[in-house]
Amino acid sequence: MIVRAITLVGPASGFDEALYEQILQHPEIAVATPIVEMEAKLADHEALLKILGVDIFTLARVTPRLLPQSLDKSDRFATLAENSIFLSAAAQEAYGVKIGDELAVQDGSRSLKLRVAGDLPGVADGQRLAVMDIAAAQLAFGRIGKLSRIDLIVAGTSSPENLRRSLQATLPAGVLLEAPEAASEQSGNLTRAYRVNLSMLAAIALLTGAFLVFSAQALSVVKRRSEFAFA
Repeated sequence: MIVRAITLVGPASGFDEALYEQILQHPEIAVATPIVEMEAKLADHEALLKILGVDIFTLARVTPRLLPQSLDKSDRFATLAENSIFLSAAAQEAYGVKIGDELAVQDGSRSLKLRVAGDLPGVADGQRLAVMDIAAAQLAFGRIGKLSRIDLIVAGTSSPENLRRSLQATLPAGVLLEAPEAASEQSGNLTRAYRVNLSMLAAIALLTGAFLVFSAQALSVVKRRSEFAFA
């Protein structure tokens, strides 16, 4: 059977988690998993860390690549602990931490202390990502009752196109249905745009610097013109 996935995405502020219960009742949805997404500031680091709050019990059936792997495999409840966070290999390298270390995360004026309890073996190389239990993430980052997205698997009797037509009209304002590849493409476009902007800024800075150097040299020559005339 072909697995057909689709993602329900809300605005940056999120949407009411009551929508998840409504989604579960829809006959064209086989399974769904809720996700809350944040970007957190880490102490002594400028780059933000993307953190996903996930439901471990439904995640494996919908988005298994995000499943965390605990350092202590005998502790079945490590993934549900309030202070546990799981980092991809790229995130561990970028922020200089390893499994078992404490991670200082800023949430507004508050500082949160989280323990790196494991990694994310299914996350692609180079992707800086962290995963927490959804209830712990909502509590820690003040997102109680809010979700950012819901990943869905469409029932075998339907299709993503049919689900979009039947469900979109009933969704709250700002909540949309997207194919997973569309979200990835949008993220890629934003990254490319950011890199282009940085390149343009670097080019402008280079031209400005060259102009200032040329102007300074020209002014120096003008000031010493009389000296050159006598030489």
